[in-house]
Amino acid sequence: MALAGVTAVQAQPSINPEGFAVGVTAGMLTSTAAYNDGTIDAHGLGKSETTSAINADYTFRGIGIGTLTLGAEYDLSNPELANYRDATNNFTFKQDQRYGVFFSPGFVIANSAMGYLKVGYYWLDVDGRGTRAGQSYGFRGWGYGLGTRYFVDKNVYLSLEWMQTDYGSENIPGGASLKPEGTYGSIGVGYKF
Repeated sequence: MALAGVTAVQAQPSINPEGFAVGVTAGMLTSTAAYNDGTIDAHGLGKSETTSAINADYTFRGIGIGTLTLGAEYDLSNPELANYRDATNNFTFKQDQRYGVFFSPGFVIANSAMGYLKVGYYWLDVDGRGTRAGQSYGFRGWGYGLGTRYFVDKNVYLSLEWMQTDYGSENIPGGASLKPEGTYGSIGVGYKF
């Protein structure tokens, strides 16, 4: 009887992920973009750049090991997303700002970590420079990914995340269209209050 009681206590997760948390991340963005204006049809434009972000979220504890996190994030960096150059044309698209809201169903694993799936809606402002791209453009789109948080103690955690975001296609002046996408991989540190 005593053994059954000890086993039940050990099966309970030792972390409580419920509560408000803030964090910072650093990682790599691999972007791709398609540009088409009738004269230039360029697919696979893109870059790999470092990126950093801040985030704030609240995790609710569900039944058993389940969790649900609601949050927001803001990218601190302005990476170059795409560029194009030929004999007569030269243009670059650079991220001006990126921010979004997300929800993440998850579960507690291994007494000191939680894993999660992530779905978010993101806004991306792009600054265009060059012969065919001289202004700012706004995009919106959905992202999805997965990640984990490893709790070093009851408040401090380390994070690892992968995210794919598709911002859709927007018409830009001159009869052109631009379609950016991004794959983000990041590591981070955070504090749960």
